[in-house]
Amino acid sequence: MKKTFIALVMIMIIAGGTVAAQSSATAPDQNSATSTTNPTAPTKPSAPNTPSVTSPTKPSAPNVPSATAPTKPSATAPNTPAATAPNTPTDADKVKDTVSVISPVIVAVFDLDKVMTDSPKAKLLQDKLDQEGQDLAARLEGDKASLTPEQYKQKQDATYAIYLVDKQDTQKQLDDLVNQALAQLAQEKQLTVILYKSSVAFGGIDITADVIQKLS
Repeated sequence: MKKTFIALVMIMIIAGGTVAAQSSATAPDQNSATSTTNPTAPTKPSAPNTPSVTSPTKPSAPNVPSATAPTKPSATAPNTPAATAPNTPTDADKVKDTVSVISPVIVAVFDLDKVMTDSPKAKLLQDKLDQEGQDLAARLEGDKASLTPEQYKQKQDATYAIYLVDKQDTQKQLDDLVNQALAQLAQEKQLTVILYKSSVAFGGIDITADVIQKLS
């Protein structure tokens, strides 16, 4: 049974292949018939080339130079010259310069006590002071009898204070007179130094007589 079915299938396959072959041999070529009998259709003219409308090119913005901040000059400190220490002269240089500038030293001396006793102006001032002292003492002695010891002591202190004021005034006048005379002599005789004779053991030009003459 099975073998009979297989044989039938094979016969059908073979028969189908034969019919198909005959049909392909007898059927006219549809494409070839169309190409010989149908006239060629006219070619439809192509649409003219219409230039495409292009939007105008937008002009580009001009190149604007970018605003740059001006360069700030750097602040530079001015060149300050270095301070150089001045040349300090040595002690030897100082002595040399001093010796070359100073003129020869001329030293003079005078006897102050002799000037006070022998000078007419000095004697006049001293005599006046002595007289004032004597007058104060006389008035104090005259009031002593009428004063208590305590009152007398106060009077005595007051009288002495008056005498000291007079003495200081007289001494100042004498000093001014002597210094004036010494200044004049130093200029006249080109004296460099004038000392008291009592302070100098030896040497120096004695100008005592000249001072007395200036105070005459």
